Amino acid sequence: MGNGIRRYLCVFITTFVISLTITIHKGYSQEEEDLTIQEEEQGLTVEQYYELMPKVYNIFVNEWREKSFVLEQYTGNPDLFESMEREITEEYDKQRKVIYDSYETDAVSFTCYRNKHKKEVDDYLTSHPVINQELQDLITIMQDKIEVFEEIKSNLAVQ
Repeated sequence: MGNGIRRYLCVFITTFVISLTITIHKGYSQEEEDLTIQEEEQGLTVEQYYELMPKVYNIFVNEWREKSFVLEQYTGNPDLFESMEREITEEYDKQRKVIYDSYETDAVSFTCYRNKHKKEVDDYLTSHPVINQELQDLITIMQDKIEVFEEIKSNLAVQ
């Protein structure tokens, strides 16, 4: 696994997917404070959080699958691939936004939810082991898709 994938997995899994080690800092920027207040006002429940999570994860799985496919198609043209990759990212960002909007939340609030509701989230996972396992399986699939993409990308760089 290359350094790029390690770095990406560390950041992605830690801050967005798993959200286990996000540290909530005092001294939020005004924008972060507004988002925190917005989330509290909207009142995402732990059940909604776990309804939303697999939907978001599946979008990421599909995004990385498509990026890998496109990378294989545009091996000889890195500029075209980068353009296509941006388009793919934008498209899947839009899909995630639709999902977030349907729960009256956003990516930042979703990402921070676990830390703000740690006990509630831990209790929910403990009492719902099947959901916990399904999410772990999705995380593994997502990691695999990212690794495939990074492997293809690193192999192309060697050629």
